[in-house]
Amino acid sequence: MKLYDGKVLPGYTQDTVKELRKEASAKGWKGSRALRAGQNLQRTRERPGRRDDQPLHGVERARQGAAPPLAHHHDEQRKRYQEIIGLVKREYEEVVKNEVQRAISADEDAIAKLAGNYIDNIKAYALKEKVKNRYTGQDEEPDERLMRSIEEKIEIPENRKDDFRREIMNFIGALAVDGKKFMWSTNDRLRRALELKLFEIRRTRSS
Repeated sequence: MKLYDGKVLPGYTQDTVKELRKEASAKGWKGSRALRAGQNLQRTRERPGRRDDQPLHGVERARQGAAPPLAHHHDEQRKRYQEIIGLVKREYEEVVKNEVQRAISADEDAIAKLAGNYIDNIKAYALKEKVKNRYTGQDEEPDERLMRSIEEKIEIPENRKDDFRREIMNFIGALAVDGKKFMWSTNDRLRRALELKLFEIRRTRSS
């Protein structure tokens, strides 16, 4: 299917692709279009209330045997189909991961600003101080909504938020003692939270 979609893969030439196309059945071509549609679906805006727009929903329907029912096949065939469905899910997850990585690499400045904003707020929160608004210059209370929106991306519960914020502050302090500069990417948990938050922001803006 990847070859049909124009991807270059090791061990295959254009002649090989032509031969495969000649031998392909109508179902094979439909399958290649289905894979391409599934990959493109996650890049488009989701329409509220339409679960059919979600690629993994389609995969789940296939797993449950929407057409034809997997239960009607013998064990060996059913096992093979389940393996294929698992492969499709892994392929989709890889596409999503790559989309996140592209979003981050395309906007390093944005994630650095988001990280700086988060750090400023947790510092003020820990020291019971106020944060200077970068736009108005006014002193304000730490932005709890911003902090939680980032922390929730890595499932930090409300009752553990203080522990996580102290963890980040201690991490920054330890780097400073060693004469090292803190970067948003140096703490794995914070890096992941910031990447997911930025990805969410970009998706929201695009919709």
